[in-house]
Amino acid sequence: MLRTALFVGINDYSEDTLFPPLRYAVDDATEMASLLAMPEYGFVAKTVINSAAMRRQVKQAVLDTIELAGDGVLLIFLAGHGTQASDGTYFVCADGDALEPGLDLAWLSSQLGRRPQGSTTIAMLDFCHSGALTMRGGRGFQRLTTERLSESVGGGNGRVLLAACSSEDVSFESPEAEHGVFTRWLLAGLMGGAISEDGSVTVPALFDFVSTQMESSGSSPVLQGYVEGQFSIGTGLQALWQGRALETTDRRFLLEVAQRVGNLRSLMATSFRDQTAWQREDFSRCCAQVGPTADFIDGLRRTRPSLATNDEFQAHSSWLDSQRRRLGGEVDRGVRLHGFEIQRSLGSGGFGRVWLAHRIDEPTTKVAVKVYHANELSLLDKVQRFRRGYEAMKRLNHPRIVTVQQELTCPLAFFMQYVEGGDLTNYAWRAKDEPAMMLRLLLVVAETLSHAHNHDVIHRDVKPGNVLVKESKQGLEPYLTDFDLAWISKHSQLTKDAMGVLQYAAPEQMAKPGSSAAHSPRVDIFSFGQLCFFALTQSDPVPSGQADNIVPLTQAISTWPGANSATRFLSLWKSMTAVNPQDRPGTFSEITEEFNRILDLMEEGVDVHHRLTEAEFVKQLDFALNGASDGEQLQTKSLRSPSGGTMIDLELLPDIGKSVVRLLLLELPKMPGCTTVQVRDHINRRLGDALAGCPGVRRRPGNQSPFETRLEIEGFERTFGGVRRLRDVLNIALTQLERSA
Repeated sequence: MLRTALFVGINDYSEDTLFPPLRYAVDDATEMASLLAMPEYGFVAKTVINSAAMRRQVKQAVLDTIELAGDGVLLIFLAGHGTQASDGTYFVCADGDALEPGLDLAWLSSQLGRRPQGSTTIAMLDFCHSGALTMRGGRGFQRLTTERLSESVGGGNGRVLLAACSSEDVSFESPEAEHGVFTRWLLAGLMGGAISEDGSVTVPALFDFVSTQMESSGSSPVLQGYVEGQFSIGTGLQALWQGRALETTDRRFLLEVAQRVGNLRSLMATSFRDQTAWQREDFSRCCAQVGPTADFIDGLRRTRPSLATNDEFQAHSSWLDSQRRRLGGEVDRGVRLHGFEIQRSLGSGGFGRVWLAHRIDEPTTKVAVKVYHANELSLLDKVQRFRRGYEAMKRLNHPRIVTVQQELTCPLAFFMQYVEGGDLTNYAWRAKDEPAMMLRLLLVVAETLSHAHNHDVIHRDVKPGNVLVKESKQGLEPYLTDFDLAWISKHSQLTKDAMGVLQYAAPEQMAKPGSSAAHSPRVDIFSFGQLCFFALTQSDPVPSGQADNIVPLTQAISTWPGANSATRFLSLWKSMTAVNPQDRPGTFSEITEEFNRILDLMEEGVDVHHRLTEAEFVKQLDFALNGASDGEQLQTKSLRSPSGGTMIDLELLPDIGKSVVRLLLLELPKMPGCTTVQVRDHINRRLGDALAGCPGVRRRPGNQSPFETRLEIEGFERTFGGVRRLRDVLNIALTQLERSA
């Protein structure tokens, strides 16, 4: 009987879909296709990935595969994003948009339901809401347990859905396994975990294996269907059940590994001509060849456990690991790597050393290169955290977070923005003479951490060495860096180590590093409080020693201008550094609001009723929001939010009366599972709720994409007091505009 299969995987989505890129959907589809094309499974596979998976192409591929299958066995595998819209549930295609997200599951059900009686259909779906697929026509799907399926008798055919989650649930990717969680266990089941003693894989056995493995993942797979008899997906798999390799496949992979490693051995043997040639050419060429081979072998380790235990495979893998350690240890001054030349070391930390490098063809272009400690490549958990730090910095698009560029496998490293000037330890001395300037710098750091939290990233290592400072004509500009201990709340599992620096880590990080409390936003709030202590006293705080720290802090801020500014800051600092996480502020928005109040108190001598020209008002508002001012903005009355994600146009600034401010969000926040319309609805509701507590403020809708709104502020005055009022309103509105969830 003919067995036909279609595999669709999408990592890269157009900006119109509002869906972030995925990392593993394409690998999920291609590896499933490779596995099920083996003789033991016998499917004729067609694969459609990324840009080839447009709406029209995917629909046509479904129709073509159904036609080719005839009355035989049809298997459809889809991996990517899924979304719910008002008119149904969709598998999001590469060109999906708000009106047409992609493949309508109702349409897919209709097409599959028209297949001939006696034919077999298997749908394996790994995307959010995938359990919404149902069958139409014929005998239809029924919700059945594995027990009822195993009791059925007959000719061994039917219609079955294996889905990653229910219609109301979401699916996940696993950075540790480098697969979708559901597909990870599908592959493991098909490669051995679900194989019976007679060498077959049945639908109920596969589902039983997958659901058992996913019990701790936070989502439950779905089985729907109707079969007659014990329909087998694969047969003749006794060798794998007995713990031996599938010779036909493993032999092919092992041969490819041997060929790649053989080529590398030849390259390495001829690359050590002399030190100059090694640094200028050979080192970079060797790294460029070792990296892809290492990625290939790492993928085989994860997906082919039978091959990973093979002696020859292990020998090749061990040699390659030794070369990665060797090359990683060769990074030094004068070495050229990926178009850049290393100049000097900038410093070293727990995860690696940071180097300054310049572009070979443009020496004035400088970058920092963070290289993982080569002698610790065998510490897989630490390697994963290093890579997770890169991913966290990559996803946080903020002008005060160091930007990262390309990641390398050999050496394990990534390129990032070079901030000239050093870290906060070089500038804390200025707090004594310029306390308001230091508070504004700390306010920017707090706003930056708020942005990270709003995008589900907890830093977990806030300390002076991770706040880089650049001195410019606008003053001191801080940049947050080093996310090696970061926790991405929707994509990471809790870890039992990675506690941070003793003086700055929250008590719960030290006492219970694997707990949920050690991965909450309040961890960063405690560390930020300790950072404030250092910035204002020029000394490290006593760990969790509020009673010991309060005396030197009180002395350091005792000469602050403005009545009660020091008292109010001390109260805030006590709350931020409370031992009990529940006694700390819940969000950085609360902290930034209090910082603004304290800065207002420090300026008590300022006449809040003093009239300002339009240019003066714009300059003061820019400084209040961003801690900087730009001469060009004084002419255009157009500012940027602290994150750079929203344009602020001051359309009407009367001496007294009604002010009008236009806010244009430059990019809609990522809300997986939501269409453009749904994201706009979320923002509108959030804005309405948040601004309801602001007297005299009304909101008018705009019509410019991606999202525009206008704020009308009654009783406005173009004064210092008006600056403070507008600053507070904008901070509330911008938080709701740019928050991702």
